Amino acid sequence: HGIEGEGELKVGAVKEALGFRDAEEGVDEVAKGGVGVVRGEEVADLGLEEAHEIFVDGIEADEEGVGAHISVDHKSPAVIGSQVLVRAVVQTGTGPTVIRLSDEAETGINLATTEHIGEQQITGGCLAVTVFEGSAEHTESRHAETLAVLAAHGGTSLGEAPARAWEHGRFGAPYLRDGLLAAGALCETLETATQWSNVGALKAAVTAALTDTLADSGTAALVLCHISHVYPTGASLYFTVVAAQRGNPVDQWRAAKAAASDAIMRTGGTITHHHAVGTDHRPWLTEEVGEVGVRVLQAVKDCLDPAGILNPGKLIP
Repeated sequence: HGIEGEGELKVGAVKEALGFRDAEEGVDEVAKGGVGVVRGEEVADLGLEEAHEIFVDGIEADEEGVGAHISVDHKSPAVIGSQVLVRAVVQTGTGPTVIRLSDEAETGINLATTEHIGEQQITGGCLAVTVFEGSAEHTESRHAETLAVLAAHGGTSLGEAPARAWEHGRFGAPYLRDGLLAAGALCETLETATQWSNVGALKAAVTAALTDTLADSGTAALVLCHISHVYPTGASLYFTVVAAQRGNPVDQWRAAKAAASDAIMRTGGTITHHHAVGTDHRPWLTEEVGEVGVRVLQAVKDCLDPAGILNPGKLIP
């Protein structure tokens, strides 16, 4: 299926989950988890040449996890076990070119495809995609080592269909976003990073801040999260947020983003991993780098930009 078709299904699923009117026929099956998406005890071979592989954590989540799509338990066994699995791959040094881990909610949404509606219930699990690039010999050896690590932590095969769907639709987010906005949804993203030992706590704090603040504005919120970048010592968390627009959507999001930023600082994350500081994050920079850090940045700017004409007001508090 093309991006447009998949986007239409996903828009319907989100509208149904958030209680929007005129949900498409059959979408209630998606919102309830009635889609052949992921089983917690399975893992998958991507089949895109020899060196591409896709995996899902083998630890099952609570039944409410993926099925509700909104009330995902960030402390469920599937989420915690998947984090351990990816951390093991990174720290073993098997070297996937790409490794991305989605939480249960994002796994359910990303793998919701029309041909699988109603075929099986989602029983929990977190999808991890690994990609290897390089010479045949090099990719084969890294692939084999990674496969061994993932299998040792409970990874098993899902079949190639979910992986092909992910590869085909990975750049479809702008089209999905436009459809959601037209349907009266608020759709935004934010990111942070932290050390491995703090990933669970940070994800929980940011998710709670977003859902609570948006609930105060009068709407349920769908908060998805994936690990987008990994390092031996930690990882980046990338959040996607969808809610119903209430009042002025810009003010609505600013309140939610401020609450999430406060939670990031309070829980030991960084105010930005790759989106940069800018005017959005500048109010939290001093809390992260300290007064001395700010003075160092100001000294560098004074030296290189004494007239203050380069992006004024975008970094220094």
